Amino acid sequence: MVLLDWDHVWSEVAFPPTHAEVAFPPSGAGGASPLWLPPTDPDARNFAARLDEGIGAWTRVLGVSFDPRGCGCDTEEYLRCAAAGGRIDVAHAARLGEYRRLVHGARADPSGSSCQAGTLNGYVLAGAGFSDQQVTDVMARAAAQHGAAPPGEPFPRWRVEEADEPAG
Repeated sequence: MVLLDWDHVWSEVAFPPTHAEVAFPPSGAGGASPLWLPPTDPDARNFAARLDEGIGAWTRVLGVSFDPRGCGCDTEEYLRCAAAGGRIDVAHAARLGEYRRLVHGARADPSGSSCQAGTLNGYVLAGAGFSDQQVTDVMARAAAQHGAAPPGEPFPRWRVEEADEPAG
């Protein structure tokens, strides 16, 4: 998983795309990139609770994979309790509104100072009007095009298409 505007990433377990017994999306997985299993490590599963540390916010959580099914914006999963289709433990339910406010506030910060890494990735995506679904669609299509190159051939040049343009 890649956290935009944070200073590190973490690994989660993905189902291998050739595993014949696994139907996609696998049971227990959800969100924009259902290839990933929910993390068993409480620090990863409850990552939104790190927003309480006061070191700055992240703006999006992205699943990144060579497989289009493993690509997408999974931010909402990290801002909802597991019982509601998210990842975070119910012990943090009372703080979810505040966590969501911090994430959305960081997306609206043109200085990047509210982000832990001091960067503007989430601000740029929000300013361009990209929804989580549009981010997911672009990532999945890029992974499909990237993986479509024959061995030894250059990857096809990825381009922004009309479907990627924010509505409005």
